[in-house]
Formats: sequence, C-alpha cells, structure tokens
Amino acid sequence: MSSNSSVLAFPVPPRDELAGYFAAARRIWTERADLRQLYGAIDSLEFWSWLAWHGVGEDPRLARAELPQPPSHLLERVCGAGCTLETFRRGGIVDWRRMATCLFDAGFDFIDASVLEFGSGCGRILRHFARFSTRCRFVGVDIDAEPAGWVRANLRFAEAQVCHSLPLLPLEDARFEATYSFSVFTHLP
Repeated sequence: MSSNSSVLAFPVPPRDELAGYFAAARRIWTERADLRQLYGAIDSLEFWSWLAWHGVGEDPRLARAELPQPPSHLLERVCGAGCTLETFRRGGIVDWRRMATCLFDAGFDFIDASVLEFGSGCGRILRHFARFSTRCRFVGVDIDAEPAGWVRANLRFAEAQVCHSLPLLPLEDARFEATYSFSVFTHLP
C-alpha cells in the first residue's frame, strides 16, 4: 500500500483533544530512525497502525495522549461479557485497519469528505479514524443511546447520534461519501 501522504499529512491543526496524540506521534517518528526506515513516511497507514498497536505500550507520552477508553460496562456491551480494555483496543485496531484498507482500495481518500459508521457503539473502530479527522468528517450512529452519548462526550472529533430500529436515520440524504458497518447485521433477527 502506498503511503497515502495526501491523506495523513497534517495540513490542518488537529482538534484540541488530538493535539497531544499527534505531537507524540511526531516525536516518536523523529526519534525512531528504525520506524522511518521501515514505514517511509509519517503519514503512512502502516506507521499509524504500528503506533496504535505498539506505540502506546512503548512510549508513555503517547499513552497519556491517547483518547479516553469507555467504561467496562460499555466494553462488555460491545464485545461481550469479560471483555478487557486490551481486547477492546486491539480488536478495534484490527477492524479499523480492515475498514481503512477497504476504503483506500475502493479509491476513497479521506479528504474533504464525510464518513458514516452505522452501528458505532462506544467507538471501538471509530476512535482509530481520529487520525484522519483533520481532513475528513466522521459520524457514528447507534441504536443504543448510552454508547452514542459516551462517544459524543469523549471522542469529540466525531459526531454521534442515536438511530431507531425503523428507518429512517436522523441524517440528511446524500451527506456521506463513505459508509461502513461492522458486526451489526449479524445481530439482527
């Protein structure tokens, strides 16, 4: 996969809640010649995948700047009984990478566009799209009001709304250039 440099470059300053994370990412990139050699560009999807998976454990500055994690009862609501924060986090990274790769492969560039996650829960996947939020708008909808409210309060780079079990969504027509969903339709009767 290419570095997608026009996508992940930071021409627009990140929102306040993300500024520390982006600054920590830049520091790590600058300090780590091995990462620069391996991934080629700070804005590569591969570097940001590494950063999400390994960076938080390797660099306390990044861990301190990471977006908030939901409370355990919301983790379990999304991932099942006994879900740990680490399972939630790592599963979200894997599934975010899948979604981002599918969108890139389809020609989506995350520039001046809007993306909808249908069934966003408490942001397990959505949170990782924050890396694109300087150039792209994100909206999550969920039928469960509590996780949607948690996203609205804690992942402020994205909008979060409650939808109902019957159409229509509380959104205007033709608003989104891309829509994705993960593990929603498998839960419907």
